[in-house]
Amino acid sequence: MKKLAWVLVLGVIGVVSYAYVSPAFRARLERLPGADLLRKRTHGPRLYKWRDRRGRWQISDTPPPQGIPYKVLRYPNDLNVLPPPPQGPGR
Repeated sequence: MKKLAWVLVLGVIGVVSYAYVSPAFRARLERLPGADLLRKRTHGPRLYKWRDRRGRWQISDTPPPQGIPYKVLRYPNDLNVLPPPPQGPGR
């Protein structure tokens, strides 16, 4: 029974090692459903979101003037559209 366990462990190590060094095998694994969940997503530029003195939302790549509270937004590099800012009452 111990021999079978060792064979299984060594087999798994062998498959993982092969997948690590083989680009073709890795490409096949990336086509499996859910494989994108395992990939590390890189983020694009840092964006800053805050309300100006009139209460309008501002989003820019530079932080607001000192003393204004803001939120840092990060979006994946493969996202090419920013969501619209929330609209206040009366708009």
